[in-house]
Amino acid sequence: MTGLSGILAITICGMMVKQYVEYNITKKSMATIEYVLKMASTVMETIIFMFMGLTTVSEQQTWNTGFVIVTLLSCLIYRAIGVAIFANLANLRRLLELTRIDMLIMSYG
Repeated sequence: MTGLSGILAITICGMMVKQYVEYNITKKSMATIEYVLKMASTVMETIIFMFMGLTTVSEQQTWNTGFVIVTLLSCLIYRAIGVAIFANLANLRRLLELTRIDMLIMSYG
């Protein structure tokens, strides 16, 4: 139909149904659901990082200096661009505007 993935379809369905579920279950059931979902997300996150760690140490790795340099420079440049864009957007509403020094500190840290 629309070509959405299963994960995206379940997420959108959950967002649409949430407002109806909150009013049709008890507070105790809602607390239980929240607890179970937090536990499930923690377990899934742990499993993902375990697989990432196992993949890192189990496969033969080769050092690529060019890739490392391009990656680091890209991270620094795009972080600075993002900070500049969002700081300037924030300055439209702020009484005390962020200075260029503030933006530099946010980009660095």
